[in-house]
Amino acid sequence: MRKWKTMITALGAVVAVAGTPLAAHAGCGDINKNGTVDVADALALANTIAAAGDCGAGKADCDVRKDNVVDIQDLTNLVAQLAGIKTLFDACTGPGAVVSCNDPCQGGDPTCSGNKDTDTGLPIHYVPAQTITANQTWPKTCSIHITGTVFIQTADPIKGPHTVITIEPGIVIKGAGTGTANPAVLIFEPGSKIDAQGTAALPIIMTSGQAIGTRDIGDWGGLLLNGRSTVNRPGCINTAEGIPAPYGGCDATDSSGIATYVRVEFSGIEFTPNNELNVWTLNGVGTGTVLHHIQANSGFDDAIEWFGGTVNTKYFVSTASGDDGFDYQLGTTGAKQYGFMMQYGPHLQTGNQSRGIEADNSEFGFDDLPRSNPKFCNCTWIGSRDNDPNLGSEGGLFWRRGTAGGATNGIVTNFRESCIKLNDTGTSPFACTNPTTLNPTEPQLLVQSTLCFDNGGTGAFGTGNRQCSGITSDTHCSASQWYKLLAASKQVTPGNGTCSVTTTTPCCASSDCPSGETCNGLSVGTNPNLGSTWGNTMAGATRWDQVLASGGMGGYPNTVPDVRPTSTAGFPTAVDCHQIDSFFDTTNYVGAFDPNGTNWLETPLRTDTVGSVNTATWPLSFRRWISLDIH
Repeated sequence: MRKWKTMITALGAVVAVAGTPLAAHAGCGDINKNGTVDVADALALANTIAAAGDCGAGKADCDVRKDNVVDIQDLTNLVAQLAGIKTLFDACTGPGAVVSCNDPCQGGDPTCSGNKDTDTGLPIHYVPAQTITANQTWPKTCSIHITGTVFIQTADPIKGPHTVITIEPGIVIKGAGTGTANPAVLIFEPGSKIDAQGTAALPIIMTSGQAIGTRDIGDWGGLLLNGRSTVNRPGCINTAEGIPAPYGGCDATDSSGIATYVRVEFSGIEFTPNNELNVWTLNGVGTGTVLHHIQANSGFDDAIEWFGGTVNTKYFVSTASGDDGFDYQLGTTGAKQYGFMMQYGPHLQTGNQSRGIEADNSEFGFDDLPRSNPKFCNCTWIGSRDNDPNLGSEGGLFWRRGTAGGATNGIVTNFRESCIKLNDTGTSPFACTNPTTLNPTEPQLLVQSTLCFDNGGTGAFGTGNRQCSGITSDTHCSASQWYKLLAASKQVTPGNGTCSVTTTTPCCASSDCPSGETCNGLSVGTNPNLGSTWGNTMAGATRWDQVLASGGMGGYPNTVPDVRPTSTAGFPTAVDCHQIDSFFDTTNYVGAFDPNGTNWLETPLRTDTVGSVNTATWPLSFRRWISLDIH
């Protein structure tokens, strides 16, 4: 206890130097009743908490977080406001009132019987189309059914009070509204915040309102976080795709809240071509936002898309979406570590357009500023070339429209066109200064310590012999010249060849060579030896796409994949990504999973009791934070 009090006293000293007294709120923070809130109040509150007191008759003054409990969170909130630090809840506010449950079934809801959710056995609270302007709490003792477009709105995004929706760990939320006229969508407008702090044992699931077995991509609209961070549009403001809601504001440190152990699935609605909702849509989201252990599963369009913003992210997953796994544009920056992306061919949109990363600066102006420049580290991308009836799988890492950024310590395998694609001359200057020299300075486009295996080919599903694609000539460099430089000095898998006559000319395909010449020496690359918990389903099948293509599982299983490499022979040497960005952890392996560590996708199945309902009776896909269910 003495050590704890010493730490608080030291923190108080910091506030005494940097903090500014605040006007007292009625019954909040003014512990010593002198009409202002200052460091003396913080120290008094620290002493009260250390002595396990609650201020007695003055509890309202001590309950800074307004949750009817006096504890360390109140002190943290008070010290933060004195120091000018942003907090999830504004000074003297806290989680809002808990919504009531037990609504009778509405609108022919296929998963409602009486007033209970048929999948969870819990009472239902319906959330129709509306604008919410005051803090609310959605409890795990309810099943929340969203039946229309719901906006979470803050009247003054800068000054607040900032509206916060607290979504309790373990809750199941269903998008029960369909169609494009009034789709079920959850939209946090600028200044508003999500408080969705799921855990490994109590994940937060946002899924389709259709019955299990009939759920499909595009059943509802998904989750949109509209922040106030950077976006390279006029005035630093843009309008969201799908739903005409503004976002942006050039506050790089803005917070849209917290989301941990949250899965969103079966969402993404197309209103018109190139005007869609995604699964996770992150519009202008700032570094004050906390995102980790999030999944986008079985969506109609992109899985996770960043439209500008500065947010950092760890442990993020894309599975079975119809378009790109990770998509960014409009001045996106930030650090993204531990990403896992896996395509499912039957969901892919027709037309060879679905990528592992689709990376843009801006379609409106390739040189618009601030330039997109995010860094991805320790990611694994698995394409669906061998199980792709729609021929939708394209490049693994697809760079275009003036973007900078890059990928480090990656694994890219089984994409139809190539591992790495440099798409246009507006992007090549950030990759190379000339055909023999990589661009050494920021803004820079760089792929390093990345393993490319079994990508490309020319047949319907490909034959696995093309690691690079894109522009065939440019004063800075062609795609094949860039790939050669990456292979020579940045530990990217050697994979491109040389033209049959002009043998010093690198090539990704024969189209890179002079007329009449062919591209020889193309390599399949080093096998990443990705393990699979489904390998025993078919004799000799160890790759997920082989299992799915066989029909042996009838689609995605509910078992958790294990794609830790079983051997690392021939792998590139990992880079210390912490040297790239302080947000990154130091790792000594490539790919999203440590070959000698734990499989971070795996968490115990829920077995807790909610009210009178034991979750062991729930469908498997509701009992852990990750699922590969496609129906």
